[in-house]
Amino acid sequence: MKTASCVLEKPDIRVRLSIFSQLPDPTWDIGAEELEKIGEMVRGLAPTEGREIPSIGYRGFFLSDQKAILGPSRESAFPSFIHVYDGTVAVRNGGNLHFYKDEKGVENWLFVRAIEKGYAGIVDRILNGRR
Repeated sequence: MKTASCVLEKPDIRVRLSIFSQLPDPTWDIGAEELEKIGEMVRGLAPTEGREIPSIGYRGFFLSDQKAILGPSRESAFPSFIHVYDGTVAVRNGGNLHFYKDEKGVENWLFVRAIEKGYAGIVDRILNGRR
């Protein structure tokens, strides 16, 4: 008799810097060390209220598991997605969406990663526009 098996797969995380409305947003994949760092930073954050996201301009960083997107037969240890914007970290796990204060600098850490990936000019425009 065959039984359904659920294999917990290693996530394949893609980061998207949401900035453009008519051009493709910058994206990159993160490795195991970066994934571990994100997990450390997101764990234990204090709950907060959700934030309104602008419809144009900088809209934060979206982190999603590309394997989970492929279909419901795959299960991941990573949430459905993480959205980081202006001091708030939103985490969707299945149908549940939770908001947390970015007390550990997740957004700043992602800005540094974006610079390392060659998006320094975009990051500079975002940060200068916030002053």
